[in-house]
Amino acid sequence: MPLMFFVAGSLLHNSLEARPAGQVLRSRLRRLLVPFWFFGAIVLGFLALGLLIENVTGQDYETVLAERVLEPYGLSATSVDTTPRQGWIGDSAGRVSSTVNDLATWGAHLYRDGDVVSPGSLQEMTSIDDSLYAGLGTFPVCPCTPNGDGTVQPTSYGHNGGSVALQYSPADNVVIAVGFSESFWLSGFGQPDVYEFLVQVRVFANG
Repeated sequence: MPLMFFVAGSLLHNSLEARPAGQVLRSRLRRLLVPFWFFGAIVLGFLALGLLIENVTGQDYETVLAERVLEPYGLSATSVDTTPRQGWIGDSAGRVSSTVNDLATWGAHLYRDGDVVSPGSLQEMTSIDDSLYAGLGTFPVCPCTPNGDGTVQPTSYGHNGGSVALQYSPADNVVIAVGFSESFWLSGFGQPDVYEFLVQVRVFANG
């Protein structure tokens, strides 16, 4: 999921010169209606972004991901499973398999080195709103310190989902990628547990 947010954001800030976004979505509506009730609105959004990426670039999603993300940033253990499956209509909503090492590498390029998106885009992504406690596809680990301008400075920020977490601590210049044996959505296992674990990892990483 983190990869989808970032590749979509870095590509779609250009212009939809091939066709207007509305026309693209209308032309694919038949394909999009099926997963709406099954996957929910979030996955529908990822599917729509994947279609827009294909429309803007004139390439399939897998090729764009490989040429613009996986190869340039050395994510050699990350790939898209394109095996046909009944009822599955788009790879941009999932099907990306990776490793903790690759996720950490991606986090280093995106957050620490800042060589994935422009400085302005990265600033927007990592500015954590003090009422929503979220940036653009980026979420904080608190305690957080108010900046006095409607944003907060978190302990770290990144994106957690499924059974993985990716966080970057600006104060320590440390990127943390963690894979868990359980899903975030299982009963008894939630974000507070992950945040506490990441805080402990930060302490360990800093000696």
